[in-house]
Amino acid sequence: MTKLRHFLLLGALVALAGAQEARAASTTYGIQVNIFDLTTATDLGTTTIFQGGALDTSTDPNKIAVNATAFSGAGALSLTGLNAFVTVSAGSTTLGVGGTAQIIGSTDEYRLTVVAAKNDFLTPSAINASATLTQSSGGNFSNTSAGGAPLQQQQFTNYYNNSGTLFNASGQTPGTQLINVPNTPNSNMNISSNSPGMTGIAGYAVPYQLAEKMVLILQGNPNNPADQFQGSSTITTQIVPEPASLVLMLTGIPVPLTVLGLLRRRKAATKN
Repeated sequence: MTKLRHFLLLGALVALAGAQEARAASTTYGIQVNIFDLTTATDLGTTTIFQGGALDTSTDPNKIAVNATAFSGAGALSLTGLNAFVTVSAGSTTLGVGGTAQIIGSTDEYRLTVVAAKNDFLTPSAINASATLTQSSGGNFSNTSAGGAPLQQQQFTNYYNNSGTLFNASGQTPGTQLINVPNTPNSNMNISSNSPGMTGIAGYAVPYQLAEKMVLILQGNPNNPADQFQGSSTITTQIVPEPASLVLMLTGIPVPLTVLGLLRRRKAATKN
């Protein structure tokens, strides 16, 4: 009987630990990956990684570090070092994503789609704020070859919205940053792209979602081509003065004193 009690207690503890681990996984912050073999028109599957979930090896709630075994069934495309990060300050919030894609032992052309998203941002504050969304991206290509249809390239697009479903990747955007892969044999290139940003986000408010979509098309060759990619999105805000503050800023006189002066002048005019 004592052994049975111990066994039941152990089972309950294991179940409780499993439930706590499951609850620890975020449903508001994650990465979704799709790998497609364009040559054979084969969808090799979509993998979703949530912050704090089984495939996330980071213990930092602001970071996701993906276990490479998550993509073991992705054919000849190897995806390593996949990660996402969030940095927050009083006036800005940044979401970033990065990793390395490499085609090993195949001449097939692959398309990799990575979407990183977080939909519960509460900063910067939305009180009297004018918000700007900027983006930056880069790719470090190695051993790429000529050819490829569609054209080999890296595309990065980011989005702001208040009601989007996680990984839907839609909303207001500055546009898409496009990097074309060199169309010459055994080529290497390190290139980055920065956006002037989109000012005056319509209806800016918290909470909101930032989503980033990285699409890479890469042609395989005997030299095992690769791309170390990265992209980031930043929301910054500038406080818009309230009307009373604007009067003070323009005149240098506190609003109550201005009103008092007007009342005194009106009273003096009435006596006269």
